[in-house]
Amino acid sequence: MFAQTAPADLTRFETRVTIQDAAISTNSLDSLGYLLSHILVAAHRYGASTISARLPLDFCLYPIYRDYSLRFIPTLWQTTESGNMLQIIDFSALMKVLIPEFQNRLQNSVTSVEDGDWQICVNEQEIYFRLRQGQLTCIDKPEPTDSVRIDLSQEPFCNLLLGLQSVCHVVRQLPVSLPRESIAFLTAIFPP
Repeated sequence: MFAQTAPADLTRFETRVTIQDAAISTNSLDSLGYLLSHILVAAHRYGASTISARLPLDFCLYPIYRDYSLRFIPTLWQTTESGNMLQIIDFSALMKVLIPEFQNRLQNSVTSVEDGDWQICVNEQEIYFRLRQGQLTCIDKPEPTDSVRIDLSQEPFCNLLLGLQSVCHVVRQLPVSLPRESIAFLTAIFPP
């Protein structure tokens, strides 16, 4: 975590303490909370009434930010979707271009993926994949009972696409649990 203090002659709209960046290992989430609480105690002693912070914005970290914020109240959240300026314009075209890479990942995956049909939806755009005997293809809409639907918003999909989050992490945040076969499929095409 990188933090700094500013001179005392600031306006009331400027912060005296700024946390510019932080990184965290998923194996020790509480360590971020302890470090954050240490910096916030020091900031309070320094006389800071507000703090500006660029922290990893991940849903699983919100409870840590809330529980370790001490006297400070988190008031503004900006997601990576608004921060990285990525926007998927044509989801289907993007996924079709990635089929050779997905095929390669499926062939080299340690995760066993059974044959099946998957419908992946991101922000109301969708694509259908069919896996048969190790070959991945894009298909027209199959019968409704033949495919498993996977709904993602743009932020978790971009995190998967860029390798910023694992499938397990994204799946834990979904409001609906996915079948084991779907998790295996996603893990194979978006490996950790």
